[in-house]
Amino acid sequence: MKYVKLFEEFVKKYGDKITSDEFKGIANSDKKRRILYYGAEHEVLDSDGIVARLRNKESGETTTVNLSMFNKKGAITETIKASEAYNTMNAVQTILDGKRELAFISTMDNPIYAPNNKSEIEAMNYGLENGLKSIEVKNKKDGKAWILYKTDKKMAQKLADYAAEHEGYLSDSTPEEARYVGNLLGYDKKDIEDFVKRVYKK
Repeated sequence: MKYVKLFEEFVKKYGDKITSDEFKGIANSDKKRRILYYGAEHEVLDSDGIVARLRNKESGETTTVNLSMFNKKGAITETIKASEAYNTMNAVQTILDGKRELAFISTMDNPIYAPNNKSEIEAMNYGLENGLKSIEVKNKKDGKAWILYKTDKKMAQKLADYAAEHEGYLSDSTPEEARYVGNLLGYDKKDIEDFVKRVYKK
């Protein structure tokens, strides 16, 4: 586990062990930290260092977990500014740095996109060579796409399924879809809301 001084400064991967004091500190997480349990993002209702109550942000279901359970199936990731992933190689690097879990790789069949395809594949190969895994997106008719991930296959599959339902792309047509994709990609909440306001002006 990467640890500096405060809870706000560490990132926990799945399987990493944290101390009882650190487990207690997850109740004080800031908005840039995402608490994941079994691949789903949760809000920490409270934690005394022995057990914590977590609420699934998608289903609303509340779960009580102890430190051992969280060490095995829990993770703490950072959200990133959209500017940190301005190209695919940078996006992949944010996963390797432990700042988030997923990245989207996409190629096109049309020869005009050959330079972009080369960059996409180079970024994916860089990630795979450094221990990342991939899931190929289904239903992309004009090329190929993959979700690159570190450990959370369940979350990666959610994004792959979403892309498959949108012909292999991460396109959105509603504010809710934009938020769903942005959250899965680990983007900063403010950046997501700024995007929604800009694109879906009323």
